[in-house]
Amino acid sequence: MKKCIIFLVLSFIINSVIFGQQRQIQKLTFTELMLNGTSREVTVYAVLMGWIQNRWTLEDGLQVCYQTYKYIDSDDWTPWELDSKEPSLFSTIRQNFDVYLQFCVNYPNGGMIVTLDDGMKTVKKISTPPNRISPVWWNSDGKSFFVFFEYWAIFFEE
Repeated sequence: MKKCIIFLVLSFIINSVIFGQQRQIQKLTFTELMLNGTSREVTVYAVLMGWIQNRWTLEDGLQVCYQTYKYIDSDDWTPWELDSKEPSLFSTIRQNFDVYLQFCVNYPNGGMIVTLDDGMKTVKKISTPPNRISPVWWNSDGKSFFVFFEYWAIFFEE
């Protein structure tokens, strides 16, 4: 019993040092849109890791997404990197923008579970950054748009 208490105290101290006050496990509920067009409420216990920005554009008829991260313990965004490149369902970037905007209006608490290569599950949850009124906005060049997300590491699902 004494060893168990010592282990719990040490675990608490280590977690406090590593994760700090901002990295507490939180109950997170969001709406996940399914491939068949339905949605479901998902509840997970997760830790906020930071934020993600996606920049969407059309290149040669392909819908291209570039992504950057800002981790909670960093002041800087990572360099933009290619996230995906796939055939576009729409012929204009405006149509793609409208779909994302409509999703954010219909599902303001929307998110998606993403499984990383190492098997770790994360959540990208729609979020509005502090200096914006929407999680989706146009780039100043008018040729691309951004979508903003919170980035969570899942510890377990309900």
